[in-house]
Amino acid sequence: STFYHCEMTHSAAGIVTFSLLMLLCWCEITPDSINELRASIRQVIDEGGNNHQLIGRIVRLAFHDCSGPFNEEEVSGCNGCVDFENDDHAGLASVITPLDSTYEAWSGDMSRADFWSLAATVALEYAQELDTSFPDDTLEAIPFYFGRTDCDTSPDATITKEFVGAAWGWTDVSAWFQENLKLDERETVALIGAHTLGKAHQQWSGYSSERWKRRGPDMLNNEFYENLVSLSYSQQESPTGLWEWRVDVQGRDVMMVNADMSLFIDIDDQFDPDDDDRVLCDIDTCAPSPVRDIVNEYANDNQLWLNEFRAVFIKMITTGYSVSDLTVVHAPLPSLSAHSIGGQELHVLKP
Repeated sequence: STFYHCEMTHSAAGIVTFSLLMLLCWCEITPDSINELRASIRQVIDEGGNNHQLIGRIVRLAFHDCSGPFNEEEVSGCNGCVDFENDDHAGLASVITPLDSTYEAWSGDMSRADFWSLAATVALEYAQELDTSFPDDTLEAIPFYFGRTDCDTSPDATITKEFVGAAWGWTDVSAWFQENLKLDERETVALIGAHTLGKAHQQWSGYSSERWKRRGPDMLNNEFYENLVSLSYSQQESPTGLWEWRVDVQGRDVMMVNADMSLFIDIDDQFDPDDDDRVLCDIDTCAPSPVRDIVNEYANDNQLWLNEFRAVFIKMITTGYSVSDLTVVHAPLPSLSAHSIGGQELHVLKP
């Protein structure tokens, strides 16, 4: 499949600087190509197990790629690489492998970083379509971005750094997201709502293999926040001895980790000095989290969360780049698409 078709265009004087040449390079990026990729990725998801379990993993993959080390350890950016020796990334091979069969057919047309972010975008589109809780709400089309650069050893990274901790409190969580993804507190709360998708996996994280919500782990909606607000979680140990927050909902446990609960209750100064992931207060005695009001907003308004999640997701998948340096393709469903190159948009109607 030919995704890019570029031709060099010369100025009238015949002298073009490299930067101007890049602006004048004409690249055809067709909506049909995006749709072909959509179909292939959705097939991978459909064949990937019960409850479209790869949806959450694909979104997690893009998050771990774009908030991981870029050109040096302390700088983040999407570069098609994760450190498989770092336990924080455990389980990502389970989604990289099935995606690779599709990427191989397109590897001459885009970087792996481009493909992973595209796959995450398609996964979110699919998850919002699958949602039955809010049939009137919509996820505005997310553009597709191309031009990211892979590390030399993609998909394996040669450098690593500390990843956000599931057992952390809000102060550490928010500081990590600000440092690594340049997110403010509201954007951080919005992005963590991606935990509405998928589940924990004991074999990879040590936490119980439970979902964050009772039903629809493949549905993109605000139920993560609704659960934080309405359910009476209690601390319990996982089979591996990690402290987590669980509650029975109609005969099935749902769970949160400390980092999730820190959005609703203030656990920063409540850690057991003898067991540093155990919190000494409970959901009724902990003080409110400083961002609880944001959680309440999202719990009460699914469309608000979808809108703000979309914006922060775009910020995440372009980490390390100026959007003006990327090729932007607007390829929503249905037919009308817009292409943007160097900040200039062209609208084309699909045949």
